[in-house]
Amino acid sequence: MAKKLLTAIQEAELNASRATEAHLDENIQIINGIPAFLANFNGIKANNAAILENAETKGASLTTASRKADLRQRLSDKTITLAGLVQTFADDTNDFQLRDDMKITSSQLKRMRDDELAPFCQFIHHRADAHAASLKDYNLKTSDFDALQTLIDEYSAEAPKPRTAISQRKTTNAHLAALFADNRKRFKKLDKQIETLREDNPDFVRTYFSVRTVADPLTISKKPKDAAKKMENSNE
Repeated sequence: MAKKLLTAIQEAELNASRATEAHLDENIQIINGIPAFLANFNGIKANNAAILENAETKGASLTTASRKADLRQRLSDKTITLAGLVQTFADDTNDFQLRDDMKITSSQLKRMRDDELAPFCQFIHHRADAHAASLKDYNLKTSDFDALQTLIDEYSAEAPKPRTAISQRKTTNAHLAALFADNRKRFKKLDKQIETLREDNPDFVRTYFSVRTVADPLTISKKPKDAAKKMENSNE
């Protein structure tokens, strides 16, 4: 699972849950005739699939934020480069107003809100484009103006999307939390149910509790959360 899509604990729980799912699928004949056992198992399988689906949705929203950040950086860099060149033209022609308009810095652009950046870069584009004919002598070509305009348009379209993505991630995180919580409840019952099969299917039960062990994300060990011990403690 990609970083940031699930917490370390969630990832560890999902890995154990999917390993248990595979073990039960391979030995499904053992619980096939026991409706209560199957109900819990099928619920866990459905939750696992939903967790993966929600993680993919969350990943898409993170990609949206990354794309906006990349566009913002490229737009800022292109605008600063163009403005710097136009500023040299303004110095040479004693156009003090144009020179002042072109005095921008990367920190200035970074401080701008999303809804401010594109209009400001458009202003720089328009001021420079008014001198496009003369700026050819400064190696500023039509393609440079077109490239900046494309970035402005793309950023204008992309800027609002992360706000929607943030709301979507909050909803997705809530769904994930609910799915993991439901899996824990189901496993708590399934652990007790599977234990009743130990006498007739000792290897199956032993393997079940082995794969059910959730690795501690801090130590990457298999010591904590042994399912059989949890079951015994819950019965005390």
